[in-house]
Amino acid sequence: MFSSQNAELQQALADLSATQQQLLLQEKMAGLGKLVAGIAHEMNTLVGAIESALDLSNVSPRRSPG
Repeated sequence: MFSSQNAELQQALADLSATQQQLLLQEKMAGLGKLVAGIAHEMNTLVGAIESALDLSNVSPRRSPG
């Protein structure tokens, strides 16, 4: 009787440990995804600002020498 209960409890503990590890991995991957998305957003913003500045410099009237 105790042997079967012990085996069930050990299996339940193993299942819980596996589930905990899976949840931890999912949380890490979600955090990494947010970090990468944030970095990509910042880079895209910087590239957009540079492109806008370059577009404005091409449109601005230039003085002719003399």
